[in-house]
Amino acid sequence: MKILLAAILIAAAGGPASARWKFDPVLEISPDGKHFMAAFGGNLNIGVIKGAEKKFTGAVALGDSFNWTAIGFTPDSKRVAVALLKEDELRYYSLDARFLGAVREVAPLRVSRSFKWALDSHEEDGAEKNVLGLISGERFSPKFVLPADLEHAELSPDDKLAAFSIYRPAKDGKKGISALQLLSLKTGKYLKKYSPELFGPIGHVRFSPDGGSLAFADSDGQVRLVRLSDWKFTGSVSKRGKLVFAMDFSPDGSMLAVGYGEGLRVYSLPDLRVIIDRDFTGTLDTDWNINDVAFAKDGSFVAVLVWTKAADGHSVKFIDIKRR
Repeated sequence: MKILLAAILIAAAGGPASARWKFDPVLEISPDGKHFMAAFGGNLNIGVIKGAEKKFTGAVALGDSFNWTAIGFTPDSKRVAVALLKEDELRYYSLDARFLGAVREVAPLRVSRSFKWALDSHEEDGAEKNVLGLISGERFSPKFVLPADLEHAELSPDDKLAAFSIYRPAKDGKKGISALQLLSLKTGKYLKKYSPELFGPIGHVRFSPDGGSLAFADSDGQVRLVRLSDWKFTGSVSKRGKLVFAMDFSPDGSMLAVGYGEGLRVYSLPDLRVIIDRDFTGTLDTDWNINDVAFAKDGSFVAVLVWTKAADGHSVKFIDIKRR
């Protein structure tokens, strides 16, 4: 299963894998901006943000570093959720790590921001089956079956659309498949299919906070932005052919952060001017591999989940943003 493969790649490389089927997000800041969390070291680590003070205050044991898939804050910022594979459930915890309840028989790879929709993946008759469904109370109700070979997926903030990329390399004389598809959650109809010019996986799909735009890491290393109302491409960014390992919009939609492995860039929108350009390489103390990025609620800083050579482990760094 791709979740386990990605987890093994992360562990083996000591840093991020090119696909995120250790599914998004790994690092998140609560909607009210007062807490953050990051999954690493076998724990879901929960922290508090009080002005300049940002520190971990508790943790939920995940069993092992391969056992979880999706994490997220609920919309009211009062709970955290984590999907556990072995237990096959989506569990809810308080901010002080107390167990509060669970949705049984589903360990989703992706949950919408409203916690109304979830993407579940499991093996059925030896084949991968991906299902989008609704969460209600303690139940998961399947609604749409998605194609196999999913690489990345994202649900729009208004629960109207799902965007997902598919990738299957050519094998045994069969032509390979690479595409980004847009699905209506109201009708179940496919609205758009984009195929890259350069064959390869499309990753890190992100809707803008207003749901009007989509950003995705194309197979050629470009992060492309497209307006959804007319599918017009509005710009692209890249960094000397570096692969994209993490990406996030700021809550107000005015910035886009992109992690390029050991480098971070923050772009202003819509002009794509570079606000931050940092490379975290050099000495043992400064070498980072970026796993994930997340913005402060007010856009004053960007949090970065990194693997650091000096510590031989993960930590969260906070980088202030000074906008001109």
